[in-house]
Amino acid sequence: MIIQCKKYRFLAFVAASLFSLASPKALAQSAQPPSEEAALNALADGAVKALQSGDYATAAAKFEELSPKIPPEAPQLEEIFFMLGAAHFNLEQYDKAVENFKKYQEKFPKGNHAQDVAFNLAQALHLKKDFAGAVENYAKLESDPKFRDRALFYSAYSLKEAGRLDEAIKNVSTRLGVEEQIIKRILYNHFKKKKK
Repeated sequence: MIIQCKKYRFLAFVAASLFSLASPKALAQSAQPPSEEAALNALADGAVKALQSGDYATAAAKFEELSPKIPPEAPQLEEIFFMLGAAHFNLEQYDKAVENFKKYQEKFPKGNHAQDVAFNLAQALHLKKDFAGAVENYAKLESDPKFRDRALFYSAYSLKEAGRLDEAIKNVSTRLGVEEQIIKRILYNHFKKKKK
């Protein structure tokens, strides 16, 4: 799933559903006493419910509290970093979103959400106005058919925002195999219509 601006409820529902299916007993299977297991499960359940309901501040706080209590080898840690990054993104706390998406990438480079996290990371970097970082991360997704078009578009958008429009046009032209003049005409017509 992809974070697109602040509208994230569907992704939260899907990720939270996956997390809640796996979490009840597995979350605390590190030989924790039953009371600690119940407390971890309650904390995880509260975090998931907060994320699903759009209460991103509560979700982020609960996931922050939960993450250090989960063993590093527990599969739920992948979902926690993913949802924690999402919660911070939706709170427009892009520094924290970037931090958690990068943690996800370090710990789960081939994880279930690896490509989604890469795209979300690029978006968060763009929104932080780190256009070079955004372009770099979008470029990593251009070989993935699911993300290619969006990565190309948003990469060009990041270049444009960085004041590098000519480079954006050249990149789009090269990657699509279309003459630069055609791309310039399309953009000119697009901006001309917006002015009316």
